[in-house]
Amino acid sequence: MTKSRLLRLLIVLTTVSSLAAGCSGRGRVREGQIPFVVADDDRTIADYRVKEDAYRLVPGDVVQVLVYNQKELSMKIRIPPSGVITYPFIGDIEARGLTVQELRDRIAEGLASGYVKRPQVAVNLDTVKGRKVYILGEVTTPKVLPLTDEMDVVEALSLAGGFTPSADRENVFIIRKIADGRRVMDVVNIQAFLKELDFSQNVMLQGGDVVYVSRSLIGDVAVFMRHLYTITMPVMPNLMEGIILTPRVYDTLQGKRERVFID
Repeated sequence: MTKSRLLRLLIVLTTVSSLAAGCSGRGRVREGQIPFVVADDDRTIADYRVKEDAYRLVPGDVVQVLVYNQKELSMKIRIPPSGVITYPFIGDIEARGLTVQELRDRIAEGLASGYVKRPQVAVNLDTVKGRKVYILGEVTTPKVLPLTDEMDVVEALSLAGGFTPSADRENVFIIRKIADGRRVMDVVNIQAFLKELDFSQNVMLQGGDVVYVSRSLIGDVAVFMRHLYTITMPVMPNLMEGIILTPRVYDTLQGKRERVFID
């Protein structure tokens, strides 16, 4: 083993023979360890931001329609289970599966065909049902939140009621699904953002992100992974399979002790 290279790969030597076999009915790992790897570079969760396709509307979404100088045509509309909305003068519009830009165009075209001369229409997402983030651990009200177009970690924590008195504000963990289908876990220091305005710690969230606030830092990677598996199992059963840890997560869990390098 040498330290001439940055961390290439760390694999837990003992893995679970089967996650299903290793769980009781309540989702606890009876024996073995949760397999993980440590990334071989220093990217953070922000660097793993995946370019998402344009969001397509689903039932339960709420859109805000604004028509310039036409107050009676400006309104919030919730997309019903059928996916079809009814709009003044136009009638039924199949909104499910459309982007907000496509819905805007449908409304503008419908109004322009004899009802409003050169209508100026804007459509914005008010509530997003189809994209969610999961806020777990030491927050007042752990919950699943609909993801708005722009939501950062602090906003999500606030919507979950904020930290409990026993929360570790310096180590808030974020798990994200990346482009190749795997998941990566990073850690951010919200205390540094709140006290020192370190904006790099307050990252933007993406659909499917899991934010976990621990009570106290566990200075053992294997113990922490088993604990986190137990917490997330009821919400996302496959979340922890083959997860990638950023180097700063591994360092944090090891109490910033020296990492193991493998040739």
